Parts: sequence; C-alpha cells; structure tokens
Amino acid sequence: MNPVYLKEFKKYSQSDLQKLLCVEDEEYLEVIKQLKAKGILKESKESRYVFQFVGVIVCKHKLLFCLPKYLVKSDPKETMKQLLLLFQEYSRREKLSLEELETFGDQNSPSALNYLSVILFLIQDYLENGLYHNDKNIYVLNGDNGEIDWTKTINDEYAIIKENQPIYLDFYVRSVINDESDYFRMLHMYVLTSSTKILDELGLSEYFRIPKVEFDVDGTTLGTKEVILSRIMNEISVQYVNRKQIILKAIAAFISNDKIIKDDLNIEFFGSKNFEVVWEKICGFVFDNKYEKVMEYIDKPLWKPLDGEGHLVDTLKPDIVSVFQKKHKKYFIISDAKYYSIFLSERDLKNNPGVGDVTKQYLYELAFRQLIVQLKIDYVHNLLLFPTEQDSINYIGEVSIEFLKALELENIKIVLLPAHMVFDMYIESKRIDLKSFCSYLDLLYKRQGDRLKDSN
Repeated sequence: MNPVYLKEFKKYSQSDLQKLLCVEDEEYLEVIKQLKAKGILKESKESRYVFQFVGVIVCKHKLLFCLPKYLVKSDPKETMKQLLLLFQEYSRREKLSLEELETFGDQNSPSALNYLSVILFLIQDYLENGLYHNDKNIYVLNGDNGEIDWTKTINDEYAIIKENQPIYLDFYVRSVINDESDYFRMLHMYVLTSSTKILDELGLSEYFRIPKVEFDVDGTTLGTKEVILSRIMNEISVQYVNRKQIILKAIAAFISNDKIIKDDLNIEFFGSKNFEVVWEKICGFVFDNKYEKVMEYIDKPLWKPLDGEGHLVDTLKPDIVSVFQKKHKKYFIISDAKYYSIFLSERDLKNNPGVGDVTKQYLYELAFRQLIVQLKIDYVHNLLLFPTEQDSINYIGEVSIEFLKALELENIKIVLLPAHMVFDMYIESKRIDLKSFCSYLDLLYKRQGDRLKDSN
C-alpha cells in the first residue's frame, strides 16, 4: 500500500483532498465529516482544509501520513518511522491529557483505545511480557520437581505400618506448570496473529518496526464473537492479576471492534493533534527539566479583598529549567520549547512567537532572581527552542525588549534544535550534554560580541 504524505497546517483545496483520497463525491463528504468530527481536519474561512495532526491515519484502506509543519527536505518515510516510534515511547512514559488519550490510547484501560492503538498495545505487551497464561497443577508419582502432596498420597497410596508409623514407598509430587492448552492463551495467540496480519495488510509493520508475531491457531475453534466476549468477561471476574485484566480487556476490544478492515469509511489514527505539547515534553526530558524542584521560588499572584485574607492562585510556569556546574562555574538555563517554523535573517522575520511569549521569558528570569543569587549562579541563559530538520544545533539570534534591559535581564537567545536528534535522545532515554551545549552558546555569544565591536 503506497502511503499518501500530507503536511500539518498546509492548506488543501477540496479537489486536492479528493484526488489524494481517490474517492467519489458522496464518500468524500463522509470522510471529511469524520475527519472534522475527530478534530483532525479544520476548515479555513476560504474553504480550504488543514490537518491539525501529526501521525498516521487509516482511511478507506489508505495510509495518510501527516508530517510536522517544519519539514521541507527530510525523507518523509524515515521521518514517519521515527515519529511513530517516538509516539509509542511517548504514550508509555508521559501523563497524557484527555485529548492525547483519544489519539494515543490509555494503555491502562485498553477498552478506551482506538483500534489501531489496541493492536499496537497487544503486540508490544507480548514482546515485553509474553503470552497470557493460566497455571495448572499436575501430580507426578515419585516426581523430582515440586512438593509432596500428602493428602493425595494418603488417599491414593498404601502405607506400610512400622512401629505404629505409616511409611509410604510411593508418593505424589505436585508441580505448577503453564497450561499450554488454556483457552485464553490460544485466544491471545489468535489475536496477536490477526493483529500482525492487519498491520501487514495496511503496510504499517515496517513503519512501527514491529516483528511478525504468528501462531498456528484455528480461530473457528474459539467460538462466535458473542461466545468469546462472554468467556472473557467471566475470566476477568475471577482474575486478580492487573496485567491479565488489562490484556483481557484489550483482547475484548479487539474482538468486539474489528471495524478497521470491515468498514471502508471508518477512520483510525495514531498520533498527536497538539504536536507542540509533544515537543515541549520531549525537550523537557532531554534538557533534564528541574522545574518541579525550583517552582516554589516563583511567587504566586495574591488576590486580596479590602477586608479579610487573600487568595493565592497559579503562577508563571516555564517549560524547562536546567541547573548545572561546569569547571567551577554554575549555569542556570531557562528554556521555552516553541513549536514554530521560525525564519530570522537581516531582511526578514517569519513565523515568530508573539510579544507575550517574549515578555514571559523575561518574567521567568526575574522570578528566579532571588534563587539565582542564592545559588551564586555565574551564567544565566534564557532560550527559545525551535525544531529544525537541520543536522546541528544552530544559534540564530536574539530577541529583546529595550525597556526590560534596564532590569539587567538576559536577552533571549533563539536556538534551532535538530528535531530528529531530540527525538532519538528521547526514544533512547538520553539527555543532552548541557555542558557542551552551553560551551557552544558561550562561544557563539562571544563571536557575536566581537562582531558587534568590530562593526562599531
């Protein structure tokens, strides 16, 4: 199946989309209606459509891949492979919002997942934890492994009486083994095999980098959908192992909701409708965010009536705060991860954040001033972090407001981060080397200062 590559926030006309989807007028209207209902597609005032989504959409047996807005030259296939791997890791590690639960699914409640998420969850869980299993007891006469079952031995074997004491020449040993023929183990095998087949048919196995999981199981021996679901509910009622309950619910969701293949007009998806949130959280991890440890130093607004006590409410919250030491010098970095495709040159400025984002960065530094003095910080960096498809970190300039300079606050540095590098670090649970990163900023800052001196 050849995928269709789309771009987040790019404007598409009705004819563009209909041509990409290869559908007739009536079907096209139904697809557009569903995409809008799911919040994936938005209609602009000039009757053009934009995808507010990054990830994969399955629609009418077609793969639609929505790429991030900042991409221009990168290989779309390799980019999507990395993004889908990133999303799987992100959905396992982060506390997801209600909107994210819709697009990524809740792995602790698989019945709430969309169908594609159910498939991914089942296969990933199997690769990490193996097949569902129920134990059974077996009895072996004069066995070597296990414990002697004296009740069965006394009931089934003859004893020799010696000095009024029974002596058993033969005894039963009880062992606990996996029941290889257990119904739910076989059902798990069948669902895993079916899931792999679905990913293969959709052409998604390669993108999710999931190996084939196949078992020789005859699905007709498991019973009708109603029988299977009834047996699953009965099994859940007697299971007290949390993972087993989760797996059984995921299997039930798969069995009861096999619409992805049978219904041509159904839409399934896996990704993010707010990729800026993903960018913020990923940057927070990579830059070793310490905000939770220093948040108490930011004063809260106090709403105070003329009489009586006041009310403290939520205050400023910077995206990322990093604190570290390098060669006896202490650094304090305040970063805000901005999901903009910024362009800054001497002649032009495009896609930049607004003045509110700039003033907030100044306020963050001002809010931490007492802590910065207390910690005897030598260097403060105030950064805006933007994604780029370039291969290296690029410090492209600064933004400042003249009257705030009087408060002796740092100008805000504009830094482009290679998104693919940041994604890889997050997937592999690695942090950026802040010491090297700041050495780079210091060097460029010094060069910029030397250029300004020369120009004067």
